[in-house]
Amino acid sequence: MKKLIFILAFLQLVFFAYAQQNNQDVVYLKNGSIIRGIIIEQVPNKSLKIQTADGSVFVYNIEEVEKMTKEVSTTTPTETNKSFAKTSGYVGIVEASHLVYVGEYSTGSLSGFRFVNALQTSSAVSLGIGTGLNFGSGGAIEAPLFFDLRANFMKGNVTPFWLFNAGYCLAVNNVGNRSSIMGGSGVGVKIYFAPKLAWLLHAGYELRVLPKNGELGHFIGLRTGLSF
Repeated sequence: MKKLIFILAFLQLVFFAYAQQNNQDVVYLKNGSIIRGIIIEQVPNKSLKIQTADGSVFVYNIEEVEKMTKEVSTTTPTETNKSFAKTSGYVGIVEASHLVYVGEYSTGSLSGFRFVNALQTSSAVSLGIGTGLNFGSGGAIEAPLFFDLRANFMKGNVTPFWLFNAGYCLAVNNVGNRSSIMGGSGVGVKIYFAPKLAWLLHAGYELRVLPKNGELGHFIGLRTGLSF
């Protein structure tokens, strides 16, 4: 239950980031003017300073202000700030991960890293192939090889995204001998902080199937890394 609450809290954070990306401060003045932007300084009961999308900064005495609100922005990301998001071409992804087993009769975890080589087919979708290494809490080591599909929910420097992976995990050592078919899905947030360079954080579920006997393994976890 605690693990489920943690994942739900993370998903709420992702969609909060999505909502914040589209909000702006709006100042209604008593003279009828409406100023939209970001309030960068406010002195209680005295004054406020607001920066508009073009970088201009305005200062108003509180006596000039009728009301202040937050509203959904009607401008696109390219109008309010320079977009660093990649829209096409090669995408490299490097991620570290920690997955926790959530089966009824077993415990354990997997920590590791992975690399994905992908092609951005549009501003919304990328397709790729990945590999890496996972290290089990019991000493097992495995090498996954998988197909990677990702879809962005919006354009801009901050975007929630969905991903799907499917492939095969090959046991590298003899501990457990747990080679398995794998598949999983998750949601996360991507934050661009330089041209075509973004920080990633996502949570998800992963299913493992042992070909020998059909045994199922259920994992939930977090991954974080960089996209370039």
